[in-house]
Amino acid sequence: MILALAIAIWLLACTACDLMWREVPPALTLPPLFGAVIWTALTGKFAMALFVLLLFILADIPVRSRGFANGLQALIFVLGLSTIPDPMLAGTSMLAMFVIWMTWQLENMGGADAQVLLTLLLLLGPNILLPVALTGGLQGLITLLARKKTMPFMVSVFTGTCVFFLMQLPTS
Repeated sequence: MILALAIAIWLLACTACDLMWREVPPALTLPPLFGAVIWTALTGKFAMALFVLLLFILADIPVRSRGFANGLQALIFVLGLSTIPDPMLAGTSMLAMFVIWMTWQLENMGGADAQVLLTLLLLLGPNILLPVALTGGLQGLITLLARKKTMPFMVSVFTGTCVFFLMQLPTS
């Protein structure tokens, strides 16, 4: 419950910055991301933590020079599948991380959005992505009907994460 509250407050701050300035400062996204990477490594999912770090290293390597780095990334992926107790969860998580990274690299998503989603994925697992995607679709529909050009995606990330936490509450 404390983690959920801390994440909700952090996402609210990110959303407020995104709404006010259309930008979330790296000081608000990078420390939680690297904290999540460290936490993931300390909880025995070292391959997943290394996978995320390599994605950020790949971001700075020119496409023509990525051969070795891409091979290393594939090796880490296979290592993750073979060393983590739940290979299906590891595979799903790493594929989702790769898709988020590629979406950012293709400039279809902002860097802050990608960093926040990777942080949530590391901390909460791939199940967080469904409510975020559904609220993102709803936000896109509302934006379209309101004839607005864009609306910050961080609103959907915050809302979808809150829905995710509400779905985790015990029903009794």
